[in-house]
Amino acid sequence: MAEDSLDHADPLDPVDVAAAAGSARETVEKQVTEAQAVLRTRREAYVRVFSDKPIAGDAAIVLADLKRFCRGNQTPWDADARYHALLTGRFEVYNRVSQHTTMGFDDLWVLYSGSEES
Repeated sequence: MAEDSLDHADPLDPVDVAAAAGSARETVEKQVTEAQAVLRTRREAYVRVFSDKPIAGDAAIVLADLKRFCRGNQTPWDADARYHALLTGRFEVYNRVSQHTTMGFDDLWVLYSGSEES
């Protein structure tokens, strides 16, 4: 069989159909295993960060996930006012975490106090 896909299997050849089905099952199992590994790594990073026992790279994993989830790199606008409010809340949380982890104290002080004085 040239391609391991049910679309290209000879429907009249049970061996061909079985081989294609097996290949498709293996592909799905591999994708599930990879997705589980990503989720497991991300979960472990969150647990370590919030249990005060992080290892190198944990903060980057957590911040990258929050950026994606909170849409930190795009506008929170949506035509649906309720969804817009949800996205705005997420966006504000991401910005606060990002500011506190990337900005120096003096810059944070200026941002939150509205004062140029230290």
